[in-house]
Amino acid sequence: MIPLDNGPFYALHMQRAPSVACPRLPVERPEHILERASYCEIRGHHYVWKNLLHRFDYVGFQHYRRVMIWPTGNFTNPDPVLRQLHAETVRYSSFQALTIDRESFLSCLRALNALTSGEVERLRAVAGAHDAILPYRTGRNVPPDEHYAGAHVREHFDVLMEEMLKEPFFARLRPLTPFQQYWDYFGNLFVLRAELFDDYMSMSMPVLERVAARIVIPDDPYQSRAMGFLAERLFTFYMYGLELTCDTLRVRHTSFALSEDTNV
Repeated sequence: MIPLDNGPFYALHMQRAPSVACPRLPVERPEHILERASYCEIRGHHYVWKNLLHRFDYVGFQHYRRVMIWPTGNFTNPDPVLRQLHAETVRYSSFQALTIDRESFLSCLRALNALTSGEVERLRAVAGAHDAILPYRTGRNVPPDEHYAGAHVREHFDVLMEEMLKEPFFARLRPLTPFQQYWDYFGNLFVLRAELFDDYMSMSMPVLERVAARIVIPDDPYQSRAMGFLAERLFTFYMYGLELTCDTLRVRHTSFALSEDTNV
């Protein structure tokens, strides 16, 4: 893997024994949930929220296999892969993910590490003009509970809904029926204004903690990531709720590149 470490990007490792040399989240910090593997990338979200948020106006997250195609306007990076991905995102505005091979994905990472100061400033300008930059919505043909049950443990979703509706924000939304939308924001990928990120984490972490206390995390390697899967749904409900109730919310959508190789 090529760690992103340039301008606005910083690579974070949440594994206890990383296979590559790149910066890791130090476990000596007092506020972390790094040992709770079921939370997946939410461990990084939590760490930044508790320890680093005061440093930033905006925070965002992408993954070792998923890199957002940043909507920077007049894109000039010479890397052909990154230029093509940017062009495809502009041309086909409904693409949620663009799957590419390992070498193309690594080329994409190298190009992001080589962004010029002008490109970094354009990226900052785009972020600063919005409250949230999100991946395009992923559509589905069944309600969220049925969709979750098709790939995961249905009871976990039911518990999430029960605990989520205890929060005043979500309870107020119930008459608007935002919980039956036929799309999701998958991946726990986003860029949020710092105040909005703080609001989301302040609301979501108590919900997830209550859910974790009530469910049994499966031993299956895939299903053991239950808290990460549930967080995707919680983030979807949160953002959709904001979109329904906040007329001034400024949201921009974009695609992301997905490596078809799980061992990037």
